[in-house]
Amino acid sequence: MVREFRGEKYLSAKKENSSIEVIEDIGDVEELEEDEITGATHSGCKEFEDVHVVAVERLDNYKGCMKCGSKVVVDLENEELGMCSKCELLQCIEDCKTVLTAQIMINNKVGNISLRVFEKNIFNIAQQSSDITAKVLLKAKPFNVIYKNGIICAVSCKV
Repeated sequence: MVREFRGEKYLSAKKENSSIEVIEDIGDVEELEEDEITGATHSGCKEFEDVHVVAVERLDNYKGCMKCGSKVVVDLENEELGMCSKCELLQCIEDCKTVLTAQIMINNKVGNISLRVFEKNIFNIAQQSSDITAKVLLKAKPFNVIYKNGIICAVSCKV
């Protein structure tokens, strides 16, 4: 199947918006390993090597639930208390740990992917333990990443 996007033709496995064409000369084709295109799969996880952060969509911190780690929403009537948005545990805000999270875009050989990353892996990407900013993430050295369902599970940095 052949699809056309912005005047260029691409091979496609999708039937929608595609046509069947005979192509006499496909020109030069860069051969990519399947892992480079789809990411190596390990128990539903995908892995990409030698990626870097190309954009930081969001860098947030919030109070995390003592039971499940989800976001705790402050009680409007009593600001000292908060309820977990997931397990509904009522807890003292001051006892909750602050959780750092980011939505980043990484670049691999095929294109950009938007992924969510949590505190431990944010520090692994930045290769430092404090003062995390969007600028620090954008200047981080290339790294390897394993992710599942849009969330980064592990980061390993090159030495």
